[in-house]
Amino acid sequence: MSETIYIAKVDTENLTGLCGITTGSLMGQQLEYEGKSTYMVKIDTSRGRLCFMKNVMSAIPRIIGVVVIIIVIIFALKGCIIESWSHPPENSTYANYGDDGRIMKLIFLEKTKAIFYYKESFDFEEAVQVDLRGEYGTNYIFGLWHLTSPGTIFGFRIYPEDVRPVSTEMTVEKRYLKGNGDSIFTKTGKTTYPVLLIRDDAINFSDMWLEQEEPDIDFINGIFNKLE
Repeated sequence: MSETIYIAKVDTENLTGLCGITTGSLMGQQLEYEGKSTYMVKIDTSRGRLCFMKNVMSAIPRIIGVVVIIIVIIFALKGCIIESWSHPPENSTYANYGDDGRIMKLIFLEKTKAIFYYKESFDFEEAVQVDLRGEYGTNYIFGLWHLTSPGTIFGFRIYPEDVRPVSTEMTVEKRYLKGNGDSIFTKTGKTTYPVLLIRDDAINFSDMWLEQEEPDIDFINGIFNKLE
C-alpha cells in the first residue's frame, strides 16, 4: 500500500513523540525558522493515524474516571434531599374489591392517622387504626429509586415511571377483629415499615392496588365505633 508523504518544517526540540515522524525521516540541510533549528522531514500519515488512535484510547480511562466521579457526586447530592410524604385530604378513601368478595380499604384521617379495613367474608372482617407517616424515595434516573427504612441494606428499586414510592412507618394503635380468621395486620403497638406506591388516583399496599373512591362517611363512623 503506497504512503502519502508530506514535507514540513518541524522544531527538532519538540520532535520526540510527534505522530508519524522518526529521526530516520530527517532529510536535507538544517534551516533557521523563527530562531530555532529546524529540518525538512517526511511525515508518514498512516503512522499518524495510528498514533491518533493510540492517543484516543489512552484518554478513554480518564474520561471514564471523570464520568464515574460526576455520577458519584450526583448520587451523593440527591441522597441529601429528603421529602416528607403528606396524607391526602381527610376521609380520602382507597379500595380494592376482589372477584372473590374480599375487600381492602385505606381511609386517611386527620394528620398522620389512617384506617385499614379488610373483609374476607361475612364471617371475618378486621380494621386497624394506625399512625402512618413516611418519606418519598429518591429518584435518580428514569424508574430507579432509592428507599431508606430500618433493616434495608440495598435500597435501590426499579418502579414504573408513573408511581412514586414512599417508605412508611406504620404503628397499629387500635384494632377491631370479627371472626376466626388470621389477622393480616400486626399486633397493637407494633411498628412495621411497608412501602406504598403512589399514583394520582391509586395506592399500592402489600402488592394490591387500591383505587380512589368517594368517601362513605356512614361506613367510616361505623368503623370508628368498632375500634377499641
